[in-house]
Amino acid sequence: YEIYIVARFASLFFNLLSLFVVFIILRSIYKISWPFLMPALAFTFLQFSRIHFSARPDALASFLFLLAVYFILKNLAIDPKKSRKIRALILATVVISIGIFTKQSGVQLLFIPLFYFFIGEKKSFYISSVGIVFFSLTMFGWFYLIYGQAFTQNTVGGLNNGVSLAQCFDVFSHYSSLFQMVMLFAVALLFLKKSRTVDRSRIFLRLLMGITFLFAVISSIKLGSWINYYNEFNLSAVLFITIELNRVFAGSSTKSFSAEISALFVITCLVFMLPNLVITRYFHENSNQFSFDTDVYGKRMRLAQTLKEELNVHH
Repeated sequence: YEIYIVARFASLFFNLLSLFVVFIILRSIYKISWPFLMPALAFTFLQFSRIHFSARPDALASFLFLLAVYFILKNLAIDPKKSRKIRALILATVVISIGIFTKQSGVQLLFIPLFYFFIGEKKSFYISSVGIVFFSLTMFGWFYLIYGQAFTQNTVGGLNNGVSLAQCFDVFSHYSSLFQMVMLFAVALLFLKKSRTVDRSRIFLRLLMGITFLFAVISSIKLGSWINYYNEFNLSAVLFITIELNRVFAGSSTKSFSAEISALFVITCLVFMLPNLVITRYFHENSNQFSFDTDVYGKRMRLAQTLKEELNVHH
């Protein structure tokens, strides 16, 4: 019980750090105005409350994902002649490597360096690719030396859950609430909207949304998957929508209109996410009244016990 409480507080801590990273990205790099910044922060926190409600690595994985995005966007914003540009790229590769071992869905971070290949920055592509391979192999060797075969058993066992198209549909049907559909519609409109200036950061966010959404759909066919697989896409979409809306209304005289939009955005978040939060709390407070498939649950408990014994041997 004590470990569970500590883990919950750790999740809250990383959620707050993620909020800070979102704030730094939007305010420091893009100079987003407050009428659009506050709804973005509100949605991000509500999104975390919706998914990161238990002692899982999701909160840490989201923080590392956002931190990697921050360093990439920072790298794109820095003049190529400055040494800070390479430093930001190296920090991004370190964070990506750590994120890969935080949660299985972290493997989608491997696609981020491909962005540099698509825009023709071969030097950055080679540096990030070599850096990720080096740091990932180093971490893999370190974990294997500590945990031995138990480490590979846990990794392979987590992937070997079986697949089901019905599971994929079930996950997407729970994900596709009315609010999510409105957000997807906003992404589609802003994605297709033509602009006079198409900078590299905008291309990066579009590519990031495509990769994370496709990864979420494909990986949700694995038994045991859930809506948290769409979390990285949600975070990417929030950044994209906020930046694009700020571009549309930047320098205009419609400040009151933009404020109304932001208020409507926050209210929409609350209306469509509150039922999910209430149901989640009800489930955890009354979890002893719910029945589980004893066969599947028993297999997982036996696997957990085996891994625990293996870890105790290595300690």
